[in-house]
Amino acid sequence: MQHAEVNGARLAYAVSGNGDPVVLIHGFSLDMRMWDPQIPALEDRFRVVRYDLRGFGRSAVPDGSPYVASEDLAALLDYLQIERAALVGFSFGGTVAVHFALDFPDRVTSLILIDSVVGGWPWSEEGTTVDRAVWQAGKEQGTDAARRIWLEHPMFTRVRAIQGTAADFDRMVEAYSGFHWTTDDSQVWPDPPALERLGEIGAPTVVAVGELDTPDLQGMAEALANGIPGAQKTVVRGAGHMSNMEKPDQVTELIIGHLTAG
Repeated sequence: MQHAEVNGARLAYAVSGNGDPVVLIHGFSLDMRMWDPQIPALEDRFRVVRYDLRGFGRSAVPDGSPYVASEDLAALLDYLQIERAALVGFSFGGTVAVHFALDFPDRVTSLILIDSVVGGWPWSEEGTTVDRAVWQAGKEQGTDAARRIWLEHPMFTRVRAIQGTAADFDRMVEAYSGFHWTTDDSQVWPDPPALERLGEIGAPTVVAVGELDTPDLQGMAEALANGIPGAQKTVVRGAGHMSNMEKPDQVTELIIGHLTAG
């Protein structure tokens, strides 16, 4: 792991393998280690870039200045002298990948969105109940209280039931600073939101969702697949939200299959 000072932030990143570049973008409260199950197979075929988003893992927390996550990624790619890359985004990382594809369309060769969140989605009451409790606990009681509630989120029930994998998942969440639970983030979000602009995405896209993921994530997968021209949708059988950790072989095959098709 190394650090790069880019776009006003200190970002942790790792690069391995050779070939066409592929960027892996992690989910909320996690970090680049979530992709460990995919790395051996991917680095045999590609130049694999992983990084910790601002405020997560070993990257610096936001300093209060306005920033845009897609611009952080663009600056990191510039630093690594990568002009164009395939993007693989998981959950919140999928949000960032979609924004990057909209903001820098000429720099995206392919897009793989796994259990992805999309900006502008009208979350259900059921889907926001736990989140509200987490953020309220963070603001009123601090990071540890928020983390305890977050770990019990229905999205993570299945990954936390897998021996060994559960420990890896818990370690990442325990390492998360809790910044976003306790502090008003200064990230600038697109207006109009991405959900209203999906038709502008031109990169070949695959949308994957765990068969047992939550109704909101299922709905977002459908919206992404229907909204992005030519997008293909696939279901990760037997997986909940953390598809790549719960069913690593399926997800690895999905990524390699899409990136080597044609």
